[in-house]
Amino acid sequence: MTVVAAYLIQSTILFAVAAVLDRWLIPDLELRDTVWKTALVLSILAPLASSVLPGAPSQDGGRAVALEQRRFLLQESPMLGNTAPTRLHAKVDMACWRANAPGRPSPDEVRRTMADCEVDTASPGPLGRTGTALLFLVSSWLVWGHLRSTVRLRNTLRRGRSMGHLVTPGGEVRLLSLEGIASPFAAGRRTVVLPERTFDELTDVQLRAVVAHELGHLARRDPHWLWVARLMEKAFFFQPLNRLCRRRLEEVAELSSDDLARRSVGSGRPLAESIAAVSGWIVRGSPAPALSRRPGLVSDRVARLLGPAPDSTPPMFSLRLGLILLMVLAALATPSLRSGSQDTVGSVEIVMRVEPSIGGGGVPSR
Repeated sequence: MTVVAAYLIQSTILFAVAAVLDRWLIPDLELRDTVWKTALVLSILAPLASSVLPGAPSQDGGRAVALEQRRFLLQESPMLGNTAPTRLHAKVDMACWRANAPGRPSPDEVRRTMADCEVDTASPGPLGRTGTALLFLVSSWLVWGHLRSTVRLRNTLRRGRSMGHLVTPGGEVRLLSLEGIASPFAAGRRTVVLPERTFDELTDVQLRAVVAHELGHLARRDPHWLWVARLMEKAFFFQPLNRLCRRRLEEVAELSSDDLARRSVGSGRPLAESIAAVSGWIVRGSPAPALSRRPGLVSDRVARLLGPAPDSTPPMFSLRLGLILLMVLAALATPSLRSGSQDTVGSVEIVMRVEPSIGGGGVPSR
């Protein structure tokens, strides 16, 4: 099984578990946010750990390889004056090996079992190498485009007009006014960017609600998480569930920041009115994907802000920790599902020591 296949299986299971928890079991926004972020991180770490960590299943010739090794010291009588020891290595199906060479096999049994149980660990053929190279090229091109868009955004921010600094519990935040954008957005760790028209077309309380919403994004580190989610969507374009993960993270980020702004201003109406106004300015391709590409989310947010305020009690730490452990268990269970349908492969080494044989068979050691 290739690394790509391992990633697809593990990420699919993790995102599927997250989707089930999000859809039917978890109403709290913070817990949903925890589940999706954990799934995103584990979808990358789990395949890497299964391939790199000692004792974990690795990849070899399309089969799951267990690190089970056997070494045999076999005594042989000298033949034709050859006295140098001989070493033989083979990859064998361990189930076949245990069935045909149990206990202390004789030299003849070892040789015969090696021949009968050896597995093909040849490298992928031309078609497999071509497919891998094509995936790598497409992924590299998409990632390069994502990185270029990040650089373009940074260059755009340099043209912004400073409107001062805001003092927040997390430190000073730079406030920029930028011409040519249609929607406010948070950038990096300490920057809030507003279209110039917000200062002319929004009331003071609406403007304060918009700034509070963007400060909520910064407090939650949403720009960083969403940047990583988009990067994973580009790098692993062949996994469509990455797009689902990114969209759910965007939705939770917007709703959670709406709640923070509502509590800061004291009412959800000013932010709802500003969202309705800003959505009319949006053009496709703006830095605010939640508004530019998801009009349904805009209407849901406005209705939610005009409704009763949700419970602001944070979830218990034990619940958050329990969900993280559940996702980790889902990641750990994946290798067993994967290896259950594959042959377990072990490494067998034989050292032929040339000296007169003294009864008995081989001496296995590990």
